[in-house]
Amino acid sequence: MKQLIAQYLFTNPWIPMAAWAVVYTSDYYLTIISAAWATGNPTIKFDKGFELTPYFRDEVKRQKLFSPRFALALLFMFFLIWAVWEIARRMELGQGYFEFLLGMLFLQEAAVHVRHFRNLVMFYYVRKGMGVEGSVKYRMWLSLKVSAAELAGFALLYLALAVVAGSWFAVGGFVGCIVTANKHWRLATRDLDEQTLSGDGGAQQEDGGLTHS
Repeated sequence: MKQLIAQYLFTNPWIPMAAWAVVYTSDYYLTIISAAWATGNPTIKFDKGFELTPYFRDEVKRQKLFSPRFALALLFMFFLIWAVWEIARRMELGQGYFEFLLGMLFLQEAAVHVRHFRNLVMFYYVRKGMGVEGSVKYRMWLSLKVSAAELAGFALLYLALAVVAGSWFAVGGFVGCIVTANKHWRLATRDLDEQTLSGDGGAQQEDGGLTHS
């Protein structure tokens, strides 16, 4: 069954492209909703905004329902999916390369959507004044480090699945998550170094942490 599904997707690349459009759009708008709920009350504050990815940080801060940056990123991913499929098909590399790419994209988004749903539940109650007392300000570096740890956890899960099932799709999920985890960890380290140099590093001992995307 697994091989039949993989073969069907490989011979019909428009299906994963359409699925990616749905998943990526869902990611963007769930981020917008989470940001609106998180920043729309005095309980929670973020020193550099809610969004972790610098490319989308201004879009999310302004809560733009239509984003040219998002549209460009989506078009680029369409091209990437098509290009990998075309190369694998023309060079007769097999469908494993295509499965690997799809795993990198979709399994990483699965981890991100878990985060979205958790954040929505938390922010739903916070905006109602339930479950959190007082106010808290979150530093970007801590949110990035927690995100890196969370994605690394998913990466290990996908690696175990890859070993057990022998799945290129799961291998792609492992690589996608571990690469993004490393990126977030490096961004966090740079942000913390900047705060330390600016004399604001002491705040790291006072602030709590919250994962968000």
